[in-house]
Amino acid sequence: MQYWRLSNKSADNVKFSFKAENNKTSGIILKKGEFCVVIAQQTATIDAQVRRNFLTLEENFDNSKLKLEIGKSYDNAILGKKKSKLEEAEENAVKYIRRKQ
Repeated sequence: MQYWRLSNKSADNVKFSFKAENNKTSGIILKKGEFCVVIAQQTATIDAQVRRNFLTLEENFDNSKLKLEIGKSYDNAILGKKKSKLEEAEENAVKYIRRKQ
C-alpha cells in the first residue's frame, strides 16, 4: 500500500480530510510542525491545502520501518528519532564488535 506524508508548513493549524483504511473519510487538524501519514488518495481538502501552500505532500512515503499510525498527528522531530528494533540491534552489534577488537 502506498502512503503520503502531509506536513503543516503554515504558522496556523491546518484542517483536511483523508481516506481511512476502512474506506471512509476522516479528518484531522495539524498544528505547526506536525505531520501525519495517510493512504495515497487525493481528497478535495488535501488538494486545496497543498495548492494554498499550507501543506507539503511527500508522495511514496516509506512507512514500513516506522509503522506510524494512519491519520495520527506526529511531531516532525520523531522522524529522526524513531528506529526499528532491527536497526537498534544492528547498531548494538556493531558497537559490541568494535569493543571486542
